[in-house]
Amino acid sequence: MTPPDFVQVFRQSSPYFNAHRDSTVVIYLDGTALQHGDAALPLIQDLALLQSLDVRIVLVAGARPFIDSEMQAQGLDWQCHQGLRITRKEHLPAVAQAVGQMRIELESWFSSAQAKQSYAVRPLFISSGNWVMAKPLGIIDGIDFQHTGAVRRIETDPIKGVLDMGHIALLTSQAYSMTGDIFNLSSMDVAIEAAIALEADKLIWLVDSEHLNAARAALPTELSANDMPALLDKANLPDSTNKLLRDSYRAAQEVDRVHLLDRSQDGALLRELFTLDGVGIMINQNDYDMVRQATIEDIGGILSLLDPLEASGALVKRPREQLEMEIDYFTVLERDGTIIGCAALYPYTDNAAAELAAFAIDNKYRRGGRGGKLLAEIEKRARLAGIKTLFLLTTQTMHWFIRHGFVQADISALPSQRAQLYNFQRRSAVFTKDLA
Repeated sequence: MTPPDFVQVFRQSSPYFNAHRDSTVVIYLDGTALQHGDAALPLIQDLALLQSLDVRIVLVAGARPFIDSEMQAQGLDWQCHQGLRITRKEHLPAVAQAVGQMRIELESWFSSAQAKQSYAVRPLFISSGNWVMAKPLGIIDGIDFQHTGAVRRIETDPIKGVLDMGHIALLTSQAYSMTGDIFNLSSMDVAIEAAIALEADKLIWLVDSEHLNAARAALPTELSANDMPALLDKANLPDSTNKLLRDSYRAAQEVDRVHLLDRSQDGALLRELFTLDGVGIMINQNDYDMVRQATIEDIGGILSLLDPLEASGALVKRPREQLEMEIDYFTVLERDGTIIGCAALYPYTDNAAAELAAFAIDNKYRRGGRGGKLLAEIEKRARLAGIKTLFLLTTQTMHWFIRHGFVQADISALPSQRAQLYNFQRRSAVFTKDLA
């Protein structure tokens, strides 16, 4: 790569550094990848790089091949039903041995990755614990699954504590019931439940290339979860791929983004997260929310959003009459006929700039990336209008805007007309974002 090419690639990737900083990402890595340490090492290095960029990583590691090998070594036989292993009591020592061996090898690879990367800015640790509470799967189709279990709950507080320390949190298929019984779980179910419980920004499946190739034949590279059932019903997919995509659909009901990546593709994780088009399949959360231009009929809904923020001092008071005159500057986020978000875009065309103002999301709907969705629409409209720079003034939520690419600036960065109206009593912080 030539120096100009490198600079261009770096510039194109830089907005994603802020976008992903402090985000929580649950990553599923199947056990087949973990059986081949040399092949997995570049991926482990990429995970280490993400962690050094302040991405909060929960790694869910599959152990099925390790368990198969250990049970074969111990001369144990087993059966499966509906793709799940029936775990008998005599299997538990082999399961524990296999999961333990997988964890040891994984920790070893992370230590090796840290030693080989010059960009590590702090020690890299991967931590695990008894954070998944299990319950018996029970009897299905007349078959007792015995010590095969399901997720009862995810203990989120200790996981968040580990993430706060800058560690990668490791979850496996081995879990415990409230009575201390050991259960073998589907690691894919653990990944889904962990992503939902932690309100993760992303769930990423790192899977065999055969799954991704089959999925590409049935799905576009980017789609809403709303569209998945009809597409899957028409597709002729292998059972394992069909299950993966059905699981992805289930996850996308609660998780903002679900990504499917080919784990064997070098750099797939970085290319998916730090390039515009990515390299896998991305499923957006069910699109019940609609972003649209505001109309005069939306005044009541906008006022109900702004009133509490104005009362707290977070926003400047806007009388109803002012809103009615400025309604064309407003964009709203609507859910089932109810306004749950709004924002205004005031252009300063002489400066090719615009002010983002009155940005509000209903408290009940602040998860699921809705603020980011509204901001993306505002930025799209600004670019179509020839706006090069977006700016805002805020006394709160600075961190959220920094995560979404804004940088703090001086009052001198404001258009002169807007700078003259600056309220020195409020002492609002100024942030700008380059849209060029």
